[in-house]
Amino acid sequence: MDRAFPIRAGFRAVLRQPRIVLAEIAWRWTFGLAAASLVTASVLLYLDTTPVSDVELLALRSRTPWLVADALGHIFRGSGVKLVRMFLILAPALVVLWIAVASLGRGIILQPLFAGAAGPARKSSLLGLHFLRAALGTAALIGYSGAVIIAGSVTSSSPADRLAVFLLVLVLLSLLIATLRSRVGWFLLLATLFAVRDRRDTFAAIAEAVRLFRRRSADFVTLGMVFFVVRLFLFSTAGAFAMVPLLLIGRAPGWLVVGLVVLVALIYFALADFLFIARLAAYVAVAEDDRAQTLAPLPLPVEAPSSSVAPLAAPEPVSS
Repeated sequence: MDRAFPIRAGFRAVLRQPRIVLAEIAWRWTFGLAAASLVTASVLLYLDTTPVSDVELLALRSRTPWLVADALGHIFRGSGVKLVRMFLILAPALVVLWIAVASLGRGIILQPLFAGAAGPARKSSLLGLHFLRAALGTAALIGYSGAVIIAGSVTSSSPADRLAVFLLVLVLLSLLIATLRSRVGWFLLLATLFAVRDRRDTFAAIAEAVRLFRRRSADFVTLGMVFFVVRLFLFSTAGAFAMVPLLLIGRAPGWLVVGLVVLVALIYFALADFLFIARLAAYVAVAEDDRAQTLAPLPLPVEAPSSSVAPLAAPEPVSS
């Protein structure tokens, strides 16, 4: 198969069915809005129940850095238990909400991309795959915290160049954790194709994703490189456009600057979702082409053509 075929097929599928991109934006942005609302309400409730004295309020209004820092230290002293309790309630709720919404959204989006799906997606498989993705993200956060602890313990035994050693160890461990999380998460994403197309269970879908990668690794590496370059270009362009309203600080009203930055961010997120769905459609094209090649009938063996001319009979002996 031509290496450019999945890329063309991915963009063609998205352009033919733009409602898929709208569905992706809908579930992602709905979850983001709900999560931001819950976090904002929780933070406001936490701040509302945190007592602030007149002296601390006066220090905050002074805008003197060391007075503000000292006032914040006094305000939040002793409220760590309340903050941890709020996190333990809010974080699992957001994780459960993400698993449910992401499973529903992924099933709705992948179904139109497959021409010959076995039926409606297996909800239990999608829930299992997204539960594993959530567990993977939680493990990564724990790993990052452990990386900070390990980097701090290493630097405590080497006082010379302490900051450089700390940053070096932290960056190396963080890169290792991010790479492992990215690789495992990619296979979990690819496994959703088989949970929708073939109605496989969670672990059977993961096994099928691994087998597909082994057979078509060159196609997936090409897709990854192409979409990485496009995504990097998009990010750089959005960053350049975001700098324009920032240059207007002090020259334009604050609401206008914030509005322009938010507008650039929303356009970037929408285009990023478009690229993600195009990449997912390209994965579908690879999976469908692999299935077509696997199910193709083997060529029949060619038999030697039989001669239509009858063999000559032996001459009869002449009687005397």
